[in-house]
Amino acid sequence: MEKETKKKTKTTTKKVETKKEEKKVEKKVEIVEEKNNKKKKPNIFKRLLNYFVGVKDEMKQVTWPSRMHMVKYTIVCICLIIVFVFYFLGIEIVFAWLKDAIVLG
Repeated sequence: MEKETKKKTKTTTKKVETKKEEKKVEKKVEIVEEKNNKKKKPNIFKRLLNYFVGVKDEMKQVTWPSRMHMVKYTIVCICLIIVFVFYFLGIEIVFAWLKDAIVLG
């Protein structure tokens, strides 16, 4: 009975080891194939030209806001900045007052 279990464990460990080795070999083969399949990069000037052509095509698809919308957005932005300035100024004053109260108190 013991002999049978020893034989089974030996064969299973051999199978596991061979599977691991096969996976390692497959990974190495994939890496080599990827290196061989890589195409040579085009010239730097061609790549730059392709980039700017793509940028031009994307810029054509942009919907730009009108002048009236830009004025409204600018006013809203400035107002929000002013609100946040006073908010953080208030927080700063409260913390300064608390610090003075703790130190002097």
